[in-house]
Amino acid sequence: MRGIKPHNIFTRNGDTLDDDWPLFDENDREGTYTMQAVDAVVSNPPYSQAWDSEHKENDPRYARFGLAPKTKADFAFLLHDLYHLKPDGIMAIVLPHGVLFRGGEEGAIRKALIEQNHIDTIIGLPANIFFGTGIPTVILVLRQQRENTDVLVVDASKHFLKVGKNNKLQASDIKRITDVVNNREDVPKFAAVVSKATLRENEYNLNIPRYVDSAADAESWDLHATMLGGIPVSEINQLRTYWQAFPALRNTLFTDTNSNYAELAIASNAVNDTISQHSEVQGFKQSYDAAFSDFDDSLRAELITLFSDAASSGVAPILNIARLEEKLSADLFQRLARTTLNDIALIDKYHAYQLLNNQWQMIRTDLEMLHTEGFAVTKQVDPFMVVKKVKGK
Repeated sequence: MRGIKPHNIFTRNGDTLDDDWPLFDENDREGTYTMQAVDAVVSNPPYSQAWDSEHKENDPRYARFGLAPKTKADFAFLLHDLYHLKPDGIMAIVLPHGVLFRGGEEGAIRKALIEQNHIDTIIGLPANIFFGTGIPTVILVLRQQRENTDVLVVDASKHFLKVGKNNKLQASDIKRITDVVNNREDVPKFAAVVSKATLRENEYNLNIPRYVDSAADAESWDLHATMLGGIPVSEINQLRTYWQAFPALRNTLFTDTNSNYAELAIASNAVNDTISQHSEVQGFKQSYDAAFSDFDDSLRAELITLFSDAASSGVAPILNIARLEEKLSADLFQRLARTTLNDIALIDKYHAYQLLNNQWQMIRTDLEMLHTEGFAVTKQVDPFMVVKKVKGK
């Protein structure tokens, strides 16, 4: 709702499943009600709430797909939202996982939604991210009309930060989700684009683990190496990403004693120096330095020069915080792409984005102050007040 003018916000209070959206005159409901179509809907209804479905068969919101069970109104809220979308509209609704796989009336509604091509994306969220309930939830993204017939399934349940008793989506987690939704692509252990044919084979069951396996690989133990020594080749191969980026480094560090075991080719206390001084690693460092050689100057131009030039010209700069952050993050990702070796990204771009975002929360406050008070505010000194007690008072 940020950026929407107050005069363009209309609030209503009512039972939407009974009264639809109550945009009517209370004194003449039948005569003044008109169907309200919107561009977008964001909805977080009560989970699995009982509702009165009596005499709702002909309600235009539910007639196309059927009625949700009386004990669970989840799909009733979803169909209410979908009904009010414009032809090019989009909606996102937060619901419990059960809507993905429960049968009966819900299974029939789910089948109709898939066959009529409304379900666009499913995003599985971590448990414990909402206060008051610890159940895992999903975001269902639906469209009134769309060209593609597949469904993007995203499992974001493993991406969160533990904060007290709750889990929290970090900025990097949200960025990871939005990127895969916008790009609509398969990402191992995170996202899969599922065809309608596959959904039919699975009898319209949308349970996320059927399509995305986000479970961590099982840890194995080599008893032979534990008891008799040696480094299992299978454990060395778990670092294959680095060996693909630095093909010669593996042979510098290890010597195979047979097909299953290896040993260090250098002294154990020389491992760190050998890696950091290796020519391939040095080449990576040089590519990183080259990619970020002008990063400071770029940040200065984007964040400081804009306001200092405005102070000289007397013309206030145009500031869009959201677009500026998008521009900086895009620049960061482009620079990181230049550090890849053999198509291997050694730096997690989303970890780097999180570091940027952590600082951005402080920077944006400074930018807003510069925008409202001018560049001269940078030369102001905050007073440091010292209160001296007299006789302990």
